[in-house]
Amino acid sequence: MTRREIGSRGRRGLRRRVGLGALALMIVGCATQKTGEPEAIPAHPFPRWVSHLETGTTGIDEVAAVFGSPAQVEQRALGGLHWRYAYAEVHWAAEDPDRPAVAADGRPIEAEETWVDVAADGLAKTGRFLDGLLFYPPRQPRDSRSRMMNATIHDLELRFTKEGVLEHYRYAPRSGRVRVPIGER
Repeated sequence: MTRREIGSRGRRGLRRRVGLGALALMIVGCATQKTGEPEAIPAHPFPRWVSHLETGTTGIDEVAAVFGSPAQVEQRALGGLHWRYAYAEVHWAAEDPDRPAVAADGRPIEAEETWVDVAADGLAKTGRFLDGLLFYPPRQPRDSRSRMMNATIHDLELRFTKEGVLEHYRYAPRSGRVRVPIGER
């Protein structure tokens, strides 16, 4: 064999070793990378709020201040109220483009409107105006697009006395699915 043939085999072997090394690094990198497990962002303080409820001492005004207005209100036969809350804590994947930005307390943060958003709104209004001129009957509004997602549903039932003091509560978190609106693009 000539020296040239030996050098060409050495370079081919070096290329093969570098290629195999790069492949091994990619495999190791993919194996250690998180897969974007769906998780609540951040965990909502609903369970912590429930832990502060005390039967016989917590008033109806305190509950309304912390939890807001209830989903259902019933008047009890012997007086008093029965309130029901149902809060869905959606589990978002880390790389989900529809994942909302949230504050430390779990409430959503409204994105600031940019000049691109203002321009897109103006173009959309112009398009709707032109559609109204050119087409009859006018287009009917569509329901917003949505999708089903996994969530932890926090069910809370509260029973108040006639005086507005917490008499009894039942808190039952459960796994479920909820319909979540998809952001318009």
